[in-house]
Amino acid sequence: MLLPIIMLTSGVANTVLSKYQDSIAEESEPIKSMAVLQSLNIFLGEACLWFYVLYKRHSQGPGYESLDHLPLKHKVFMALPAIMDICGSTLMNVGLLYTSASIYQMTRGSLIIFVALFATTLLKRTIGQLQWLSLSFVVLGVAIVGYSGSSSSIGSNPILGITAVLIGQFFLATQFTIEEYILSFIQVDPSELVAYEGTYGVFFVLLGMIISYYFIGSTTAGYHGWFDYSHVISRFNEVPALYVISGVILVSIAFFNVSGLAITKLHSATTRSLLDIARTFGIWIIAMAMGMESFHLLQFLGFVLLIYGIFTYHSIIKFPLAES
Repeated sequence: MLLPIIMLTSGVANTVLSKYQDSIAEESEPIKSMAVLQSLNIFLGEACLWFYVLYKRHSQGPGYESLDHLPLKHKVFMALPAIMDICGSTLMNVGLLYTSASIYQMTRGSLIIFVALFATTLLKRTIGQLQWLSLSFVVLGVAIVGYSGSSSSIGSNPILGITAVLIGQFFLATQFTIEEYILSFIQVDPSELVAYEGTYGVFFVLLGMIISYYFIGSTTAGYHGWFDYSHVISRFNEVPALYVISGVILVSIAFFNVSGLAITKLHSATTRSLLDIARTFGIWIIAMAMGMESFHLLQFLGFVLLIYGIFTYHSIIKFPLAES
């Protein structure tokens, strides 16, 4: 019971606190470079899993499956999912800048669509007709959620936000497909794979920040743009609470990853997907309670269709007359 509570609490905190951080950091408009800084924070949280990995190595002894025995080329190959994660996470943080926390989280439900497409085309898996029907409900639900966001006053540019999140899901689905490919050929603890991805992510994001700031962000044309990191850092110095929020988010990301991996191992990926639905609902409720957004019937309808599609896809519930 403790693991699901940790996963739900940390998962809700990640999104709600990130959106809250955006709201108190922005001045007349969102600080664009905040998206990259939040991505760096995500990878720092993932890299913190090394502490968990070292604990598991020490507690489980020589029987623990480590990546240390792998050839260098295999370890370098693990940078590929990290690159996909950088693209996906940064785009999603851009989306969170411009739309509400609940619509952001609900739109993330489109991930299952891209994962299914890649599973059939790249991993050569077979998806049944009823599962494709389930995905059609997911598509419809995401479309309604997206429309409810674009037709309301939620966010400063909801269409841009929703589009960024959807494109981000494509990259994350690519990441998950590569991870599944790696784990199918290498007997290794998933937490160590995530720790490696976090380390690669920190390295590549920092390198990208240095290069993009030098050539773009520090120029007149890049002033207060996507790569002007001095702008967001100066804002952090003006509002010290932003540092505290980043620290809490970092810790919550580490707990979310550890608890999620443990739940997948002890129970199933389906259980984890159920908890992710509960996470989405929790984010929506808390965001409304905090006054960050209000209830919209159309958004609720889209959310219901999204849940129905995901539940039937995982065979948690069945379509009427499906067995007859």
